[in-house]
Amino acid sequence: MKAFLLLPIMLLCGCAATDYTKIPLGTANITKLSQSISKKQVLSVEFDYKIKNFNDTNNIYQCAINYITKGGGSLSISRGKPCKIKQEAGTVKLNWKLPLTKKGEFTMAYLDKILNKPLEYRVTVLQQVRKDSSNIIGQSDIVRIN
Repeated sequence: MKAFLLLPIMLLCGCAATDYTKIPLGTANITKLSQSISKKQVLSVEFDYKIKNFNDTNNIYQCAINYITKGGGSLSISRGKPCKIKQEAGTVKLNWKLPLTKKGEFTMAYLDKILNKPLEYRVTVLQQVRKDSSNIIGQSDIVRIN
C-alpha cells in the first residue's frame, strides 16, 4: 500500500522539474515601442516582440525594464511585475513605477548618483536558463524619459 501511494508522488515530483540545459537559447526582437507616464509616476510601455527558437516550456520567458546607469551599464529595479511571455510573438504592455519616487528598494540619493538624467531605459526579454537565473535574449534601443 505504501509503495502504491509513493509512486504518484514520485511521478509528480519528476514531472515538475525542468531541465533548462535542454532548451536552446532563443533570441528576441523588440519593435514598435511606445511609452507614456502617468501623474503618479508610472511608466507605461507597449511593444511588439518576436522570439526566434521559441520553446513552449511553461514560464521561461519574461520581460522587464532596465535603467541605464551613468557608467553605461544597466540596473534592474523591481518597481513592477515582470511580464510573462507565453507566445512566440505578440504585444506586451508593462506598467512600471519610476525608480526616483519615494518608496523603493534603493535610496533616492543612491539612484540620483548612478542613474542618467533624464532617465533612460531598455526593455529586455529574458529566458530562464536555470531555476534561479535568466539571460537577456533581446533588448530594445535605449529610450529616454522626458
